[in-house]
Amino acid sequence: MRSGGVALRAHKPQDMSRYLESGGPLNLKLRLDEKPSGEVQASVDCGSDCAGSLSLLESLQQIPVNEWAEMSIDTLVFRQTVRGFLAG
Repeated sequence: MRSGGVALRAHKPQDMSRYLESGGPLNLKLRLDEKPSGEVQASVDCGSDCAGSLSLLESLQQIPVNEWAEMSIDTLVFRQTVRGFLAG
């Protein structure tokens, strides 16, 4: 299996609080060549004392191989699991 990654980055800090507070999801459209054999994570790194990860392995195991599929991650999960996310 090929390893890979996707990163969404900005050159300066972005205020995403209105989007997150309104329950905006992170929507992905993806296609698997094969089922993942190891851990797959969605990670957030928003500066010092603000980082965390969420396992996607169970969700990805449910996606059919060689077909395009949509996956949605509720941003509330990041608010609950990422240390320092939207703090202050």
